[in-house]
Amino acid sequence: PAIKVAMAKEYPELPHGFCVFHMNMNLKNIFKSHVVCKLFHEASRAHRQIEFLEKIRELSRVNMRTYEYLMRVGPHRWSRAYCPVRRYGGMTSNIVERMNNCLRYARQLPITTLVEYVRDMMQKWFHERRDAASRNTTQLSRWATEKLTKKMKHQISTRCAQWIMLISM
Repeated sequence: PAIKVAMAKEYPELPHGFCVFHMNMNLKNIFKSHVVCKLFHEASRAHRQIEFLEKIRELSRVNMRTYEYLMRVGPHRWSRAYCPVRRYGGMTSNIVERMNNCLRYARQLPITTLVEYVRDMMQKWFHERRDAASRNTTQLSRWATEKLTKKMKHQISTRCAQWIMLISM
């Protein structure tokens, strides 16, 4: 509560959100269901509201108490789909966590050596990504291509008439 009060005082325009990892741990301790935790995780990571609603409806069918608990907290505090600001993703806290992890030993170096270390590391990262991008033959990332391929495998088409196909998605 003290952090929440201080944040509200210092940053009144900043919306208050909850860490999905810690919420998931609480759900695991309170409701003791791996299915509930999996559905919560999927709902929290859904980017589109329709995907979120599918997962949250499924969760409500599995455990209504969990659903009610999450709705009392408010999806705007923990879901990507209803987040009022850009809160999640590689361009926010993940890069800080990655840099902290990469520099955990280098922090002990003298400042000039540390700066040189960071420069070398960043140069290597940019080189690797530039090479990977130049080898990419599609406009989609590997992740997006794999996701679309996986979804397409589940598609079923049926011939209804000579010129009409029924596509099930």
